[in-house]
Amino acid sequence: MAGVDVTSRAERMSRDPVARSSGEMNRGPKRGLLVEDSDGDARLIRELLASSSELRVVLERADRLAAALRHLADGAWDFVLADLNLPDSSGLETFRALHASAPGVPVVVLTGVGGAEAAREAIRLGAQDYLAKDGLTGGVLARAIGYAIERQRWAAEIIRAEEIRREREEELAAIYESAPVIMMLIDEERRIRKINGFGAEFARRSSADAIGLRGGEALRCLHALDDPGGCGFGPHCGDCTVRRTVVDTLGTGRSHLQVEATLPFDVGGVRRELTFLLSTTRVLIDDRRLALVSTLDITDRVQLEAQLRQSQRLESIGTLASGVAHEVNNPLMGMINYAVLIADRTDNSEIRSFAEEIRREGDRVARIVRTLLRFAHREPEAMRPASLTGIVSDALTLVGAILRQDGIRVSVEIPDSLPLIPCQRHHIEQVLINLLNNARDALNQRFPKGSDEKVLVVTAAERVSVGKRSVRVTVEDRGAGIDPAVRERIFDPFFTTKPKGVGTGLGLSISYGIVRDHGGRLTVESESNSWTQFHVDLPLDDRSRVSPDQLPDGNLGAQAG
Repeated sequence: MAGVDVTSRAERMSRDPVARSSGEMNRGPKRGLLVEDSDGDARLIRELLASSSELRVVLERADRLAAALRHLADGAWDFVLADLNLPDSSGLETFRALHASAPGVPVVVLTGVGGAEAAREAIRLGAQDYLAKDGLTGGVLARAIGYAIERQRWAAEIIRAEEIRREREEELAAIYESAPVIMMLIDEERRIRKINGFGAEFARRSSADAIGLRGGEALRCLHALDDPGGCGFGPHCGDCTVRRTVVDTLGTGRSHLQVEATLPFDVGGVRRELTFLLSTTRVLIDDRRLALVSTLDITDRVQLEAQLRQSQRLESIGTLASGVAHEVNNPLMGMINYAVLIADRTDNSEIRSFAEEIRREGDRVARIVRTLLRFAHREPEAMRPASLTGIVSDALTLVGAILRQDGIRVSVEIPDSLPLIPCQRHHIEQVLINLLNNARDALNQRFPKGSDEKVLVVTAAERVSVGKRSVRVTVEDRGAGIDPAVRERIFDPFFTTKPKGVGTGLGLSISYGIVRDHGGRLTVESESNSWTQFHVDLPLDDRSRVSPDQLPDGNLGAQAG
């Protein structure tokens, strides 16, 4: 029985081109360990190998398992020929010990009569081959050793390739999971099959909870949440850039890179328009077409760019205003001077009265021009003590005409004893202009046709809190008020409740930043359809106790009128 098994295996190897190539690939001498307690069998094995030209070997012998384990521990071996029945070990225990000691070394089991079953079990446990000693030839033995070495090499390469694949999968999984962008695998029904940690955190749900949902539903796009059909079925979904891009990638295989899309999202219970850069590519996993979708939130960047553009527009307006003011100033001075000459040289009281009126109105225009020039020339300035009365007066000089045109009465209540405030004068003036314009819009919204209640009040008072002194300026109106649902967001950049084209949503955001940079606070109190108060709290220091007559000329500005 054993002889038949060996012959058939040898015949298979002699016909197998892989086996033949393995013999050709092992031209160099191979170092082998023969584990055999029988001197006769050991001598026979050596003679058979010496007679074969297919494989050159350097063979060492161990007649006990213990000796074999020492040999294996001390050197590098290309193969092991082992009889499983030894004086200090027998059967499969011998193979297990050898294999455990050198798992990377191929083992060919040598069996005597009746040992075929144990040899086959050894192959199941990891041996490369088994040979019956009866009828063994040098060619069969050499080919079996060569084939075993080659198969072991293949197995090692497969194991290493699998390790590399697993390492790469782990690296890719780590990159996917920790990437600071939303990443999703979307199937042809546009349902999520995988989402990374960043995406799950954005969606405020676990990755497992997001699986099976469509992208808009998982990420809480309000267009998806507002429609019973869900993502892709609402009235806005037909024009959805994200949906069109993903569908195109799944259908055509086209990749898309950094497509900009803006959608409304529920962020912490508040509606926000978020802008994303969307990239897609199609991948095949288990013969299924999926879209790998990555989205990068660039909302803050877009808003900063818009702020920069707005700042550049304001700078251009300032330059234009400065040029106009200079052009107006020269003829205005001539007009005032001529009015003075007429008043001085005429004896007609009526003409003198007219000339005096021309001069007074000319002086008023001159004050507006000077204020406009100061407002336009916004060069960096240091914190200097300034009169709040003067700042309010200059602000009202710029917006007073339009307030009067809208039928809005202005009341200014600032005590003369109020200390000077250390500030960047023109920046605080800009804050007040923004607050005055907002008050005007609120009053016009509530009283479009005029009313006795169409009043805007500016007050100021010194305050002491926790040992720190400050001045609070309050701009109050009796207009439309602010809805509590949006009150917490009114200082966000680009948030506005005004109609499109009326407001930029930047005024209060910029004002908030200016006051904060002064170490102060800008806060709001309001009641819908009743009133609104904006409070500007600016800190004082010991240098604030300066009298107005110590200020440089012009620091007080024009008085409100």
